[in-house]
Amino acid sequence: MSEFTLNVEDRKGRPMGTFTIQGDQTLGALKQQFHRKHRKYYPSRQWFTVGAEKRALKDANAKISSLGLQAQDKIVFKDLGPQIGWDTVFYTEYAGPIIVHSLFFWLPSLFYSTPLEKHSFTQIVAYACVVGHYLKREFETKFVHHFSSETMPIFNIFKNSFHYWMLGGAFIAYFVYHPLYTAPFSDTTVMICAALFALFELGNLSAHLTLKNLRPPGTRVRGIPRGGLFELVTCANYTYELAAWLVFAIFTQTVTSWLFFIVSAGQISLWALKKHIALKKEFGAKVPKRKILVPFIW
Repeated sequence: MSEFTLNVEDRKGRPMGTFTIQGDQTLGALKQQFHRKHRKYYPSRQWFTVGAEKRALKDANAKISSLGLQAQDKIVFKDLGPQIGWDTVFYTEYAGPIIVHSLFFWLPSLFYSTPLEKHSFTQIVAYACVVGHYLKREFETKFVHHFSSETMPIFNIFKNSFHYWMLGGAFIAYFVYHPLYTAPFSDTTVMICAALFALFELGNLSAHLTLKNLRPPGTRVRGIPRGGLFELVTCANYTYELAAWLVFAIFTQTVTSWLFFIVSAGQISLWALKKHIALKKEFGAKVPKRKILVPFIW
């Protein structure tokens, strides 16, 4: 097997070392070599590109010989900054609404000057929906999700947590559990909405299981999701997610519930479009004709 001598420099052209590696070794092995020379930059902080087109070298399991490198190639290094595991990020984000809503629900005297005599049926259902949703998310993080990358920049956790802890947590909880909150609909209507919420949550779980089964553990293999709502949209998991929060906003009827739905819909639409384009780019005509997020519409 051929031997590669690779020169690494930073984005300003400053040399960061010359590394000799066998062609049958992996990109991960090169990253480990780089880490031994530069202890600050552990492998998940490293981002390598090559050539004038700045082609990214992503797959740590790929053999050096398969990366299209020449024996004396120059590789450009970028520091991605301090990293944190995706599972840690998700556990932290999803714990937020559970904690925040529970504090508002069970300890209202901490937040309201008006005493609360008894929670209404709508408030109880709203609390059950929120906690149930995020407990499901925690379960999926542990047992269902496979992550395409192991880490993300640590600073992103603060931005992401704001969405869950504040926008989906305190902003909603304060108004929904307020002692002066008046239920906008009858208990029967709320029960119907709760049943729909649960149905969409089960649909979301089913979609996540479909996506999980496309990717064998320990790989980054991608596939075309099929079956169920995936026959109508590319991102069925997102469709169910938005449907659940739409129902929540409808039966609670608070401005902050609607705000959370609108902001979530905007972000999810961007993610869905990106995933749809990436899937079509990778699989071309094999991708069935279907909408992106909303059946028959978009």
